[in-house]
Amino acid sequence: MTSGGGIANTIALKLARDRALGPGARRGGVPARAAGRLRVYASDQAHFSIARSLDVLGLGERALVRLPSDRSMKLIPEALAAAIARDRRRGLRPAAVVATAGTTNTGNIDPLVTIGAIARAEDLHYHVDAAYGGALLFSDRFGERLRGLDRADSVTIDPHKWLFQPFSLGGLFVRDGASLRRAFHTEPDYLRKDLEREPERLDFYHYSMEGSHRFRGLKLWFTLKTLGRSGLARLVDRTMDVALHLEKRVRAEERFEIFDAPVELASVCFRYLPEWARRGDARRRARLNALQTAIQQKIERSGAAWFPNIVLRGDVYFRFGVFNYLTTEADADAVLRLILRVARRLRV
Repeated sequence: MTSGGGIANTIALKLARDRALGPGARRGGVPARAAGRLRVYASDQAHFSIARSLDVLGLGERALVRLPSDRSMKLIPEALAAAIARDRRRGLRPAAVVATAGTTNTGNIDPLVTIGAIARAEDLHYHVDAAYGGALLFSDRFGERLRGLDRADSVTIDPHKWLFQPFSLGGLFVRDGASLRRAFHTEPDYLRKDLEREPERLDFYHYSMEGSHRFRGLKLWFTLKTLGRSGLARLVDRTMDVALHLEKRVRAEERFEIFDAPVELASVCFRYLPEWARRGDARRRARLNALQTAIQQKIERSGAAWFPNIVLRGDVYFRFGVFNYLTTEADADAVLRLILRVARRLRV
């Protein structure tokens, strides 16, 4: 258990670094022969913590090869394979592939099966950042969308995102526990105890960057004991139902335009289109973007609802994330009506 997805991703990428460079990197750092040569691959929709982790690990942000996503905002497997082959020809050293199961902006899932096959064929560490989308593991109705997650060497999941836990709570699942222990094990004299030799003994400071930390897993344990897997599944599925309802309503209203990536998680991205924009006046792109911002800010200031604006391919959209299982279809409809009322009053 970690404070969040960022730390979990850092731990996973340390495993990737040590796998590529061997155990000597832990004490000697990145050897001169490898400095500036390791590469990690992810889409341009990957979380910012991936680049930050590479900085912290001494590989540098330039070690991250950001690959363009397709129209569905997903990593393109063919582009990944081509980038790895190109870098090998250049004398660089591919180390890891990071797939995203639930992008921050649109909630889309990279093709996990195909990416996993490429990582295995290239003998690279395969990490899946499922901080958001990992909640679908609890869903019998939508869990198939995570097919291929079982191929990962490490997986990040954030219960404080879509499993309804209070901040802060992230987590990392690792296939090879022995590698995780080798990456972090330390035993200063003041912590050395005879009981440590018992095989069932588990001290998490041997497996993580952190020494002291609070009992983060307790709240998730209580949730699981109270609701069970099926109870959490019902809550996740409920938010998915509201998101799919919202998508349907947005598509049915000509004054809204939905972003053309598929709705795979509980995120729906769309924008308001005034009559002049529906006529296709592309010259007014900046004005249309300013209108979305004005609508969002007006509603946020009113306290009636909150949703962020995001920029997708140069255009501003509303991002609705349905992460509260108490949110209803009626709530979604009410906010859509509010957007239309506010838009009519604005002169942008």
